[in-house]
Amino acid sequence: MLEGYYLLFVPGISYFERRKLRRLNKSLESTRSKLNKINYKDKYSELNAKITELSIRLNTEFPFALEYILPTSFGNAIRSFELYSYKVYGIDATSCWPRIISFASESHRTNINDASSRVDFAVNCLYLTTVIIFELILIYSLEIIPQITFIISESFTIFVLICLWKYAIMSAKLWGDEVKSVFDLYRYDLITKLNGLNEITLENIPRNEKEYWYSVDNVFLYHTKWENVIKKDEETPKI
Repeated sequence: MLEGYYLLFVPGISYFERRKLRRLNKSLESTRSKLNKINYKDKYSELNAKITELSIRLNTEFPFALEYILPTSFGNAIRSFELYSYKVYGIDATSCWPRIISFASESHRTNINDASSRVDFAVNCLYLTTVIIFELILIYSLEIIPQITFIISESFTIFVLICLWKYAIMSAKLWGDEVKSVFDLYRYDLITKLNGLNEITLENIPRNEKEYWYSVDNVFLYHTKWENVIKKDEETPKI
């Protein structure tokens, strides 16, 4: 619910998140342009650090294209790592995740579950705090508490809500790092099993990895023939 999927039918609902992404891209391009024009060391290091910071934000807070933008910052932080494997490797995370996670080490799976639990905790606390805010409004409207008590209690609860929102986004990013590392580390293990091999070698690595995974995605999602995957890879010229 906090991702904002249920609001996508509302025209312009993602306007502010889209504007944030455009501004971030514009700031990154501007900084890179400045970097190319300078020739002294101190300013170079400063601008390079800013480029790194902006690039990290761009890759952890937003999906890679405007068409995938959701109405909330929390939703975009999650969608960013959901689409990571497709952007980098051509792997559809929805279809491959149940298969590739089986190759992850026990400690790695524990880290993923822990990170997911932190996100769940933050979300549950957000819902609870929101309920408290409305309860305070109801109690005040019934004249059960004085105005000054209401103002102090409501202000503090809203402050807690903002902190929890930021914590939820931060937790989503950390969860995303764990999920992304699964595709980075174990995709070749999945290739090995899919091709009926005992181990991966340079000769077994697909010649065009993205095209290979696009074909595998079609097998998983649309039940096309596995022979098409092998045929397509064989037809790809070696580099």
